[in-house]
Amino acid sequence: MISAEELEAKYKVALNFSGKATAVVWDLGVAQALEGQIKEFSDNRAIFTGNSSGSFMAAFFSCNGLNQESAARAISAFKLLDRTQIPEKPLWHPPGAPLQTKAKKFTVGLRVETTADYLKGFIQDKLRDQGGMECQPRHPLIIVSANGHVLDDRRKGKLMGGAPMINPDPNTSTKIVDDETLAVFKKNADGSRGDLIGKACTYFLTSELYHAYKTLPEASLKCDLREVATGRDLLYAVLTSVSEPTFYYPVADIDTGNSEIYDSDCWRSEFTDPYWAKLAADRGKPFGDNAPCPKVKGDGTYRYYFGGFPMTAPFHDLKRIIPGLYAFSTGRTELGKTVNDVLAAYFNIQSDKAYLYNRYWVDLETQPTAQQVADMNNYDVTADVIIGQAIEKAKSCVSADLTSQGSCRPPNVLDRYQNEVSVLAPTNPRDTVSRSGKPMVQSRSLKDAGLTLHTGH
Repeated sequence: MISAEELEAKYKVALNFSGKATAVVWDLGVAQALEGQIKEFSDNRAIFTGNSSGSFMAAFFSCNGLNQESAARAISAFKLLDRTQIPEKPLWHPPGAPLQTKAKKFTVGLRVETTADYLKGFIQDKLRDQGGMECQPRHPLIIVSANGHVLDDRRKGKLMGGAPMINPDPNTSTKIVDDETLAVFKKNADGSRGDLIGKACTYFLTSELYHAYKTLPEASLKCDLREVATGRDLLYAVLTSVSEPTFYYPVADIDTGNSEIYDSDCWRSEFTDPYWAKLAADRGKPFGDNAPCPKVKGDGTYRYYFGGFPMTAPFHDLKRIIPGLYAFSTGRTELGKTVNDVLAAYFNIQSDKAYLYNRYWVDLETQPTAQQVADMNNYDVTADVIIGQAIEKAKSCVSADLTSQGSCRPPNVLDRYQNEVSVLAPTNPRDTVSRSGKPMVQSRSLKDAGLTLHTGH
């Protein structure tokens, strides 16, 4: 097993695929461009991370590495995705557009999630190595998933919760989420922070990273840990992260090595949601010990995952292991008021604020514009156009960074909420110092990081 010191010596870059619903095809163009410019990718000195739809990209390159051949194969595979099979378009429709069926259902409290059968089949078919075999994790990987059992704060037994979609009343919440540390606490009657409930997320980590993270104090980590050692683990991790609220049912925490449970697929059915299962029980359907899955009790006492929305760039803890790591991210636009209010109503988390905390540890971000994301999610442009735009963006970001313009480095996030919080950057020594005691560096140039550029590409 590779040691934390050996990880630090071997891996110089990380590429994060930040989820953007069906707009994640942008990430493929970014990956292709970076591979053609930064030699550390083709030299297998890269770590891959992802959340939500970006988790599939991260898993694919964990299996295949990032080189000219794998980038081209990933693009070819993704072009075969029938984006119309994704349950309608995202809830966050463009301003002025007609309210979609999904949003109409949501506003009256009807269930909008569905089973991810098509997506699972697509991922299972395309998540393969060069020889066509089932992907095994070969390169370091981190996939982030939300701990639904910790975050979920839907009240009054309604299908999608007891809080209004817009401007939720904070007095009705029972939990408090720290948007920076992602720790979840009970909410006292006076509104103050009570006992710790747990962490908002789980890191799915390949074995070498899993064991390196275990060397850090558990309480200091932003997320829980789960090891990814097999192809089955890899597929499962992706499904936990893509199963976002308003898209797919949550995914129950199971032993992927138990074929009886895994092959039954019950762990990603409607019964994985304790609130949904309770309502089903009230109507005489299986519940409790008679639930479809032995691990899925339906009473809220088991673990389950519900998308990857709490953390869009998992570099904070990673840079504690590898302080000198240069962190690329494909970026995403902010979700906006409607989606943030939904997440605040049901999970007490401000996703866009958490996103800004995550960005603090990113060195270079190839963020698409809001219009580009809208065009992609509404299928107004082809995959080739999206990929071409992403390639140009990534190339311009690298060029600007090399000329010291740094236009693609995340802005100093301390300025964003200076009137809301006193200090945004982590101040606890355990959060700002690496495992070895070296300081973690934020927002450096490519030259300062000592990365090697391709000359013949």
